[in-house]
Amino acid sequence: MLLKTLEEYGDSVVVAGSEKLRRIHLHTNVPSELFDNLRKTGIITFQKADDMVRHYQIANERKWKIALVTDSTCDLSQELIDNYQVNVLPLNINFGENHYLDKVTLQPEQFYKLLSESSENPKTSQINENTFINLYSHLASHYDSVIAVHLSDKLSGTFFSSQKAARKISAEFGKPITVLNSKNLSGSLGLIILRTAQSIENGFSHDEVVSMAEKWIQNTRIFVSVKNLKYMVRGGRVSATKGLI
Repeated sequence: MLLKTLEEYGDSVVVAGSEKLRRIHLHTNVPSELFDNLRKTGIITFQKADDMVRHYQIANERKWKIALVTDSTCDLSQELIDNYQVNVLPLNINFGENHYLDKVTLQPEQFYKLLSESSENPKTSQINENTFINLYSHLASHYDSVIAVHLSDKLSGTFFSSQKAARKISAEFGKPITVLNSKNLSGSLGLIILRTAQSIENGFSHDEVVSMAEKWIQNTRIFVSVKNLKYMVRGGRVSATKGLI
């Protein structure tokens, strides 16, 4: 039954394990739809996803000598991400015991659906150092240098994980890997990434791009308003009393 379901979403399907614990491998173009179905059959404890198209482009069709990296808090259209070959690593999202990868196996519309259906509050966790090590090793094998720009270090430890991994891989491969703290997220991080990508496209050197990106970071701000405080109260960011005022 499970095998038949999986085959509807992709190919190269492998299922191993027992009735209580199973490991699944497959190639799919619709990971979020797949995991939306899988969560109805059991608890999703771990996920790993590789963008095979981007891996091929890095090895065979890279456009520039400088690789650009960010995380999934960067709100940039998929069209722009693909055009500039931006490498986006997903943050982890947990709903109770179920684990997802932001914007890969859980799309925004699915997130809000789960938020309304689940009694559990969603929690996020940073991208771990090993994930960055794997990415930077791959990029350093094909690019002259790497620039990474992440969400604010005040909101996540992702920046520090990236920085630690960058130091190790830069020393190993002898190539510059610069990690920048954007001090932003969402649309403002997206604008910083877009400008950085455009400067790489225009042929600026690694140091020139880093210098410009640092200036854009200093000059970028984001302002946010919410319709109500319902989810801030639910998540514990705002007290119930303040939420009523």
